[in-house]
Amino acid sequence: MNNRQQPTAFKSALLATSLLAVVTLYGNQATAASLNNQLKNDSSATDFFRVTCSKNDNGETSRLKVAVLDKSPDNNAMVSIQAIKGILGKNITDTNRKDTKPSPNIFLTGGNGVYEVRVNKTGAGIKKYNLDYRCLTSNGKWAGTAISTVQNH
Repeated sequence: MNNRQQPTAFKSALLATSLLAVVTLYGNQATAASLNNQLKNDSSATDFFRVTCSKNDNGETSRLKVAVLDKSPDNNAMVSIQAIKGILGKNITDTNRKDTKPSPNIFLTGGNGVYEVRVNKTGAGIKKYNLDYRCLTSNGKWAGTAISTVQNH
């Protein structure tokens, strides 16, 4: 490597390291807000996610907030979500299928830990949707948020 390549290689490595640090420090808060997916044709298709809420610099988790937006331009089946933690559970449906507004929010107050979120529909047909989710502190700031897919149908 000659002298002109070393500074370029060093700058590239420094940039990559800096970007990795930013993603590590702020990745959950910057990217954990929504998930685009689709339910397959079968009327019983159900997607199943686990959202893990944890303490971060903003504090302890108070509650999980979730909503769903039906992105399919048809009048067929409606998309619903259920949020569950322990013996607590709530359900909501996006009843206005042809608009750009999501369902009302579900707030499930269960503190830190794992929340189960299921997305399903009322009938057959492929349904595209956007799931909005975030863990919140008692004063409404983002808490630590991570999501994993358990079932994708």
